[in-house]
Amino acid sequence: MKRWFGNLQGFELNFEPKWFPIIYTLNVRKSVNVVELANEIRYTHPSTILLLKEFEKNKLIKSQKGKVDQRKCIITLSAKGKDLLD
Repeated sequence: MKRWFGNLQGFELNFEPKWFPIIYTLNVRKSVNVVELANEIRYTHPSTILLLKEFEKNKLIKSQKGKVDQRKCIITLSAKGKDLLD
């Protein structure tokens, strides 16, 4: 079920309730890898990946490879994602 919140600080966005655990976790933890995020929100790894793809499509997150382990993907909120919190 999509909820329409109209114009949020200059941009239109369809916000889905299933996004809340990720937005909340990234707000609290600031950065997290995909496995930690999946464990934190208690979703499966594949489900978490699908949700993160939706976030990337809407430019709400940034991802980068881990400094120590290049296989890990570190996720943070983008400026647009942080604006959504306000």
